[in-house]
Amino acid sequence: MRKGIFSLFLVFAVLSSCVKDDIKSDKKEMLSFILEEANNQGSLYEDVNGVIEGTTIRISLPENTDVTQLVASFEFLGESVYLNGVEQLSGITKNYYTQGHKYEVKAENGSVLSYQLVVDYLLASDLRFTSFSFKKEINEGLSKDYELNFLEDTLRIKMRSMSKTLIASFETTSKNIEVNSEAQISSITENDFSQPVTYTLIYNEGFKKEYVIVVEWENDLPQFYIQTEGAMPIVSKDDYLQAKLTIDGAGVYEDFEADTEIKGRGNTTWGRPKKPYRIKLNKKASILGLKEAKNWVLLANHFDETLMLNAVAMKIGSQLEIEYVNHIIPVELTVNGEFLGNYMLTEQIEVDDNRVDIKNGGQLLEMDTYFKDDWKFRSTAYNLPIEIKYPKLENYNASEAEQQLVQIKSEFEAFEDSLFSSSFPNSGYLDLFDQEALVDYLIVYMLTANGELNHPKSTYLYKEKEGKYTMGPIWDFDWAFSFDESRKHFMSPNEPLFWDNRNTLGTKFFRRLLSDPSTKQLLIEQWADFKSTHLEDL
Repeated sequence: MRKGIFSLFLVFAVLSSCVKDDIKSDKKEMLSFILEEANNQGSLYEDVNGVIEGTTIRISLPENTDVTQLVASFEFLGESVYLNGVEQLSGITKNYYTQGHKYEVKAENGSVLSYQLVVDYLLASDLRFTSFSFKKEINEGLSKDYELNFLEDTLRIKMRSMSKTLIASFETTSKNIEVNSEAQISSITENDFSQPVTYTLIYNEGFKKEYVIVVEWENDLPQFYIQTEGAMPIVSKDDYLQAKLTIDGAGVYEDFEADTEIKGRGNTTWGRPKKPYRIKLNKKASILGLKEAKNWVLLANHFDETLMLNAVAMKIGSQLEIEYVNHIIPVELTVNGEFLGNYMLTEQIEVDDNRVDIKNGGQLLEMDTYFKDDWKFRSTAYNLPIEIKYPKLENYNASEAEQQLVQIKSEFEAFEDSLFSSSFPNSGYLDLFDQEALVDYLIVYMLTANGELNHPKSTYLYKEKEGKYTMGPIWDFDWAFSFDESRKHFMSPNEPLFWDNRNTLGTKFFRRLLSDPSTKQLLIEQWADFKSTHLEDL
């Protein structure tokens, strides 16, 4: 009896196993669908991800895509995948895609799930800027916002700006925007619009469209018009003429009009055909956004082929954060109806609230071999020609002026004696002199190859009451940048700043300062810092 039961159990087990083997899975589903750029080179620029919604596979392709040899990569549940009756191998099988194609996923049990393939084509008109502008608030050189309208692929716009490197603000239907393969971020990325700039708009699927921005730069230089009383010519550096100043800000700066006085200025430059001028307004005013003052200077740029070398020097000074660095704004000048060309508006070096602010007992001195001012002295140790720019001794009575002169000379020579001392540099001279300011000052003059220090000429220093002597403000770069007797710049870039073969007063003075090892070391350190943080910008 037991043997029979066991036999029946075996028969049942075998039958059950056979039935189980005959039951096949009915699972069938498309899990993912993608057209990979790597498998479709020449047809696609980027991967195109299909979207599976129910039994629909939807892909978006740029118009004019070559769809005759497309390869799909996919993942699925089931036994196999067919397209129009042809078995598909993921990442291998090539197809000619048209609307209405059907993918079929076949299960192990032979059942089939069909997916409709829908192809959406992206049109060129879908890829565009919806807005494009240059905003005043993020572009310092603009006086107003500029809005651009895209009617064509190339857009021209007339603009005024003191800088042609601008930041564009835009909205677009594009996923990515590039200029010269560099990603663009609205209101952040800068570009140089001195030349046409091509923006490339890119869909994720790889479709691209280009827009070209062409800025037609209007004359952005302020126009200065000076009319002297009776149209008298400006022939003197000493005597002012009454005049009217009118400024057309060219849409970049505010227009301006005022009564003024004008005379010539300069030393060597006054003897040239294109002459520099000094302006004295009847009352303090701001010109071109600079701080209020009466006295202003128009530099002639006669020796300067680039028309910007003084501006470069002042830029270095501002990068180094030297105190009282002048601003330089290029303008065009017309005097008594005669157009004189390009000039530079800058501040007059003087003691005032908005200039060298040391009025309470301070001193402003100039070392200059022209030695032409009424109030001046030669120092004892180095025979330096010192002109007293402030205090204004001509405003004192004779006795008080003489006392002031003696006091100023005595203070300067106390400092000079500490340099000349045999115990230098351990003579306490740094209690009287600003070493860091000297180093920054020298970096400007070394970078610009301004040898005027050697004479010395146009070499300023100042001190507050009870303060240290401080080199500055920097001034006069007409003979800088290796300018030589042949009237050419950039001729000897490797020549040392200080002359070896001339026994000049300034050379001796500044060489003495540089013989202090601590000054040399500080100069090395400050120069290394400037190179790493500012030189590229310069």
